[in-house]
Amino acid sequence: FRSIQDSCLELQRTIDKYQERICILAQEENSMGRFLKESGRVDKTAVGALMLNLGKTMSQSGQQRISLRSPLLRLFQEVETFRQRAIQDTLRTVQAMEKARTEYRASLSWMKDVSQELDPDTYKQMEKFRKVQETVKQTKAVFDRYKLDCLQKVDLLAAARCNMFSHALILYHNSMLQFASSSAQAFSEIANSCKDHNKFEF
Repeated sequence: FRSIQDSCLELQRTIDKYQERICILAQEENSMGRFLKESGRVDKTAVGALMLNLGKTMSQSGQQRISLRSPLLRLFQEVETFRQRAIQDTLRTVQAMEKARTEYRASLSWMKDVSQELDPDTYKQMEKFRKVQETVKQTKAVFDRYKLDCLQKVDLLAAARCNMFSHALILYHNSMLQFASSSAQAFSEIANSCKDHNKFEF
């Protein structure tokens, strides 16, 4: 449970940093594209036209990169909802189980103390022992119930997390694939047109 809880929190932090870095990279890409377009406009040779095309491609790539933020923000919100609802519910069950375990151990300790002072001939002490024994049975039943609830909820939590990721990551995967393929195609066209020029022309 703690692993799921910690990993979801860490994932949320990572998604936040990642989408922030995407914005920064897109801004830098856009700035580089603007610089190349301006330089290409000044240079009236074939290399200038190439720089102009590369600048347009880089600016377009920066704008497309920003589109990756939308599915990331959706994933962030899904993880946040998962943390606030499913993990908090399981946490309450775990805390209740830990409290029941403490009460069960305390009743066992009480029974041990009473049994050491027990005189079988004294009716009052036997009554006290039976009362303690009944308390132990009740606290054990409560502890066992919470323990089973905990196991079931943690298993369900792990399955729900996998299910959430499988649905939420599809949108990001598709956006990333579309961005990568369109950018790769655009940059490979630019690279092919560079083959016609000598390196010293740049």
